[in-house]
Amino acid sequence: MTMPVRVYDGFDQLPEAYRQLFRAAGRRNYFLSHEWFRNLAATALDPGTRIRLYAVERGDEGGTPLALLIAASPAGRDGSIFEGKRIGPQTLSGMTNYQSIDFAPLISSEVTDPSGPLRELIAFLGAERPRWSLIDFNLLDPEAPWFEPLAEQLGAAGLVVRPADPLRNILPRARTMSAKASGGISGSSKKSTGFAWRSSPLRS
Repeated sequence: MTMPVRVYDGFDQLPEAYRQLFRAAGRRNYFLSHEWFRNLAATALDPGTRIRLYAVERGDEGGTPLALLIAASPAGRDGSIFEGKRIGPQTLSGMTNYQSIDFAPLISSEVTDPSGPLRELIAFLGAERPRWSLIDFNLLDPEAPWFEPLAEQLGAAGLVVRPADPLRNILPRARTMSAKASGGISGSSKKSTGFAWRSSPLRS
């Protein structure tokens, strides 16, 4: 099955079909709801921040939503382990801030194996140009069914995943995992709740 990835620059650009994806996610967790992300985008993003909504869709006429990653650029907002760091503008992170409790890619209930959409998503992120120098996925639930597939797809993309210093994280178990483009996965921890990766300067 073809699963094209499309990028939307704002919530108003999302097709109506994504409403159901948000509704299902919001019933499970308010911090994954449409209301939460819209409010975050309207009130908590720094001037100049770009919203990046990565949508994995079924390759049918209607573009049925399979997964959605809600992200923003640059990274390093309040609550991030990269806050205050000189990480540059070509950086990306999940849309969270210091008030966020959880973060996750939204996966359709129709998806029985999340590794498929996640593979397409990670491949798309890795192919974007100019290349992202840093990607930060924070506050991920290590018990979620998509967590291991996400780590596996990062590894399959030639990235090493490893724990990083949590710095200002205040939640129990709250740690971030960093990953470099060196092949394989190392240091994968059940206590980790995020991913970050740097691109290798040796890769074109």
